[in-house]
Amino acid sequence: MSGKGMSGIFVCGGENCRQRGNDKIAREIAVRIAAEGLGEQISIGRMFCFRMCAKGPNIMVMPDGDIFNGVTIEKLDEILPPLFKKAREAE
Repeated sequence: MSGKGMSGIFVCGGENCRQRGNDKIAREIAVRIAAEGLGEQISIGRMFCFRMCAKGPNIMVMPDGDIFNGVTIEKLDEILPPLFKKAREAE
């Protein structure tokens, strides 16, 4: 993740988060990034365990390092729009 205006979303790759659906969350984030045409501005990746297992699935939004716990598809409706807005403003 580098470059002016680049943001990123890291999905926890720990076992508990995987059991709680982090793969589904990661796929949905990727779909939404692509649908918004922001693949060049926002990357998606995995990080091994955030050590917040009881609160998962967890994601971290960069560059600010904000961590969101208990992420669901529905919660992405709240989490992603501000990130998309920032990415567009940075273009």
